[in-house]
Amino acid sequence: VTVLRASAFVRRERLVAVELNEGLVEIESEAFRSCTSLEYVKIPTSVKTIGGSGFMGCKRLNHVEFPEDSRIGAIGRYAFCGCRSLTEITLPKSLRSLGVSAFHSCSRLTRVDLANTSLAAIETGSFQGCRSLEDVRLPDTVGSIEDAAFQYCTSLSTLILHEGIQAINDMAFSACLSLSFDKLPSTVETIGFEAFCLCNLRQFASPQHCKELHIGAFTNCKQLKSIQIVGGDTVLVNDNVNVVIPSLLRMNVTKSFCNKQYGFRFGNFLSNVSIAPNSIITEHQYKQIFPKFNDKGCTLGRMMARFEQLPLHEICFDYSSQHTEVTFDQVLKCLEEKADSLREKDCIGMTPLHIIACSTNHDVRLFQILISRCHGALSDQDIFGRTALDYALLSDVPEEVFYLLFEPLVKMGDLPLNLELINAAVERNVPALQTWKVFSNYLERFFPAIDLDWENLFTDKVHHNSKLPIETYRWFAGKAAKQRMIKMNTLTLTRQIQINGMIDDFRPFDEFLGDVKGDQQWQRQVGPVWKLMKMWELKEATVLLELGIWKCCLDTLSVDRVSRATARASCGAEIITNEVVQFLSRGDFEAEIFGKLFIIVDEGEEDGLFIIVDEGEEDSGEEWDY
Repeated sequence: VTVLRASAFVRRERLVAVELNEGLVEIESEAFRSCTSLEYVKIPTSVKTIGGSGFMGCKRLNHVEFPEDSRIGAIGRYAFCGCRSLTEITLPKSLRSLGVSAFHSCSRLTRVDLANTSLAAIETGSFQGCRSLEDVRLPDTVGSIEDAAFQYCTSLSTLILHEGIQAINDMAFSACLSLSFDKLPSTVETIGFEAFCLCNLRQFASPQHCKELHIGAFTNCKQLKSIQIVGGDTVLVNDNVNVVIPSLLRMNVTKSFCNKQYGFRFGNFLSNVSIAPNSIITEHQYKQIFPKFNDKGCTLGRMMARFEQLPLHEICFDYSSQHTEVTFDQVLKCLEEKADSLREKDCIGMTPLHIIACSTNHDVRLFQILISRCHGALSDQDIFGRTALDYALLSDVPEEVFYLLFEPLVKMGDLPLNLELINAAVERNVPALQTWKVFSNYLERFFPAIDLDWENLFTDKVHHNSKLPIETYRWFAGKAAKQRMIKMNTLTLTRQIQINGMIDDFRPFDEFLGDVKGDQQWQRQVGPVWKLMKMWELKEATVLLELGIWKCCLDTLSVDRVSRATARASCGAEIITNEVVQFLSRGDFEAEIFGKLFIIVDEGEEDGLFIIVDEGEEDSGEEWDY
C-alpha cells in the first residue's frame, strides 16, 4: 500500500491499533478521523504527507511516533485536532509544512519539539486551545507566527523566539496567561492586533527594526508596567478599539509614534512619560492620550523639553528601561558631573530617584548612591503627589531596594505613605504578591504605629470581577482576619491556627467556573471565616455585658452576705450568657455581618444596580454599581 485513501477508516470507533507498512507514502485526508479508540500510531519512514484531518478526533490517541530518518514533509490542516490524550510530540527535521490548526484543541499536550524541523511558519491556529502546553521548541527557520497560532495556551511558559522571525500576527499568543517575553528578536517587523492579549507581560520593549506595532497587541495586559519603543520609525497602528492598560507606569513617545487618532486608555498610575523632541504627535493627540498630564500644566511643549538642561534625569530615564544600551558607569559619570541636580525636578516633578523608582530596571547600586547622597528626595512629591516609595511599590522593586528606602525614613521619623494610592493599587491588583509581602513586613517592622486597614483593603480586592490568583486571595484574607482579631481582642494561638487552616482550604477561581453562580461562590467562600470571627466577637461581648451587670449588682449588695454565684444569678448574667448571642445576631444576614463583600446582585436585576434598604427605614436611594 503506497496511498491510504481519504476516509479509509473514518469513524471506526473500535479500532485500537494500526500497523502502517513501510512503503506507504501518503495518508490522505480523514483517513483515521474519529477513530475514538485508537491509542498508538507509528508513522513509517516512507510517509511524506499526512492529509487534512488525518487523525482528527482520535480522542484516545496518546502516542504518535516519527522515526529519526522520517521523510515526512507536510502535515495537513486539522491533522491531529482534538487528539486530547496526546501529551507530547517530537516532529522530524524533514517537516517543512504544518497545516492550519494541525494540533488544535489537543488539551493534554504538554510538550512540542519542533527544533529540528524546517518549518517556515507556525500556521494559523496550529496549537490553539492546547491549554496544558507548557514547553515549545521552535526551529530557527521560522519566519512568522501566524494568527492565533498559540491562542489559549494558558499554561505556556517556555518559548524561545529566534532571530529571523519577522511577524507575530493577530492573536498569535492571545490568552497565554503564563507567558512573558524577556526580549523579542530584533528582526520582528510586525506585531499584530491582540498578539499578546492577556499575556503575563510586565514590561515590553519593541524590537529594533519593528515597523508596525498594533496598539491592540496589549489588550487586557493588566500587569504591563512599561512600554519602551526602541526604533524611532516604529508606527503604532490604531485598531479602532480602546486598549486599557491599567498598570502602566512608564512609556516613551518616539518620532513616528502614530499616524492616526489612537485608542490608548491608561489607568491611574501612568506617571513617567518621555516624548521625543522631534515626535510628530499633535497637540490634539497629546491632549486625548495624556489628559492628566495636560491638566497638571505639562503641555506638549513642556513634555518635549522635559530633559532639556537635565542630563542626569535623561540618562536615568534611559537607564531605567529593561533593555538599554546605557551602562552603569555612564550614569555614574553623569552623576559625578551633575551632583547638584539630585533634588532638581523636571516638568513632571520627578527627581532622578523618582525616575529610577518608576522603572523596570531596578539597579540596587544606583538606588544606594542616590539615596545616600540625597535622602531628602525621599520626601519629594511629583505633580501627582507621589514619592519614590510609592513608585517602588507600584513597580515591584526587589527587597533590597525597600530596605534602602525605609532605613533613612526611619531616621527622618516620617513615612510619606499615600493611602489613596495604596487603595487604588490593591483594588486594581497592581503590585505582585511578593511585593505586598515585603512592603507589609517592612511597614510593620519600621513603622508599627502605621496600621493599614487590611480588612477594608481585602474587601476592595475581592470584588466581583477580580478573579485573584488563589495565593493572593489567601494572603490578603489572612492579613485581614488577623488584623480584625487583634483589633477586637479575640486573637489566640488556637484561633489563629483554626483561621489559617480555613483560609488554606480556599479554592481557586477556576474550580468554580462550572457553577452557574461560580463567581459568587468563589467570593462567598470567605464567609465562614468572617462568621466564626464574628461569633468570637459576640462571645467576648457577652462576657463584658455579664461582668458589667455583675459589677452593678455587687455594688448594691453586701458581698459578705451574698456569694458570687448568687450575685451572678440574681443580676441576670445567666440569661445574658444563654440568650444574648442569639439576640445580637437575630438578623444574621450575610450583608449585615460582613458588609459589602457579601452584597451580591440576585439574578433578574438589571444593569448590576441594586438598592440597600435598612430594616424599618425609608428607601435610602443609595445605589451601588458592582
